[in-house]
Amino acid sequence: MMLLSFTSLLQAEITLIPEKKTPLPLVSATELDPLTTSDIHKRYPKGFRIFTNNITPLLRKKLNRLTTTDYQVQYVQPDGNELRKITLSVVQNDGFSHFLVKVLGEKPGCSPFLSQEMTEYGTRKHGRPLIKKISKLPSLTTKDLLSLIQDHHWWINVGYENYQNTPEVVTSWLHQAGYDNAKLINAGLKDCSVTLSKAQLDEFSQLTALSYLNNAVRGLFYSKQGSSITHYRTVAVESLNKSNSKNQ
Repeated sequence: MMLLSFTSLLQAEITLIPEKKTPLPLVSATELDPLTTSDIHKRYPKGFRIFTNNITPLLRKKLNRLTTTDYQVQYVQPDGNELRKITLSVVQNDGFSHFLVKVLGEKPGCSPFLSQEMTEYGTRKHGRPLIKKISKLPSLTTKDLLSLIQDHHWWINVGYENYQNTPEVVTSWLHQAGYDNAKLINAGLKDCSVTLSKAQLDEFSQLTALSYLNNAVRGLFYSKQGSSITHYRTVAVESLNKSNSKNQ
């Protein structure tokens, strides 16, 4: 009887301990973009949290479809201060060259980084890409490319509103990183049978550097949250480690 009483008491004590609520996983729009509604539901059966920015019209439709049921989608705002700290850290530990060598050499021929990532996301303006194929890249004028850099949604991803509101230490890095890696980027474009003028290449190289910055910053940010990260964000974060090893 004594044992039964003790067991009952123990169970009573256990029921008094409140159950800890695990927050829904923080998921990036970039990860969800290519998935179907069914894929999203299978990957995150209990729902997820997502930042309100960078949601494409197509993804918005998928999310609206999901939320017509009891499925949970929580819209949250990123911590701008944390993003800016990470951005400065990435600039100081620049691994852009390592990143390019890796992504441009992953497959023979035209790199998917250029034909998909830089086309689908790099040329995106007002939620839609300006071109659908990398072969159309020469049709974008220097002015078009400059406009993309100035107001790209990637700036919000790294903690700033746009190019104009970004500190000089970051914009100076962008110019220098683009200049230093223009030959490498040009070689990658040639593998895609794409030829740009020098002025176009200058701007596109900076846009590519901005893509790297976005991938590295968001990769580190989501990793700190315990969230999964996309392929190019993984490569970008790994490039920082290589850069640190080289500097030591």
